[in-house]
Amino acid sequence: MKNFLLMSICLLIASVGFSSSAHAQDEAPATGFALWLRMPVNSVRGSLASALATPEFAIGYRGESFGVGVGLGYLLISLTDDNSKLSGSLYQATPSGWIDFWHSEDGRTRGNLAGGFGIGKLNLTAEDSFDTDKVTATLLSFYLGLGGDHYLSRNFALGLEGGFQATFAKDIKEEGSVEDVSAAANGLYGLLRLMVVFGD
Repeated sequence: MKNFLLMSICLLIASVGFSSSAHAQDEAPATGFALWLRMPVNSVRGSLASALATPEFAIGYRGESFGVGVGLGYLLISLTDDNSKLSGSLYQATPSGWIDFWHSEDGRTRGNLAGGFGIGKLNLTAEDSFDTDKVTATLLSFYLGLGGDHYLSRNFALGLEGGFQATFAKDIKEEGSVEDVSAAANGLYGLLRLMVVFGD
């Protein structure tokens, strides 16, 4: 539901680009301030892993053949059964970017190499009939992938991306314990990309 709302907002903003003159699609993609969304397309488990390594919302700048920005991620966790409840939150920031290595003759279709590195904070609370445990952790993540975009107008593009991602949990601490634990997870990811460029 959240992804649907984000996509709807992005498409609404992009309608400005579609209202331009009929020959706009023949022009090179715009450069300038940009917003983009990254939406995982794999399983629920994979989507959670992607959320840890690749935040869905980012702001930045698109140049003629590159882009740089900062991904902002916030995730609420809530799982409940008859006898227990797991809740928590994750927030993070991920500097990211891409560089085009190929583009079509008209410049509207592009292939690129994308990557990013992030840091975040995870807070979890596990409750059952007998006890409540609280855990915090610092997350470090990175991803590297290949992608492609097609500009439906000078200011709006749809794309796909896939590659490798890894997340490392450091300083895992349970309330009342002095022991620190570390963990790591890695794997492949796939996602949809939507980008709106506010520029000429």
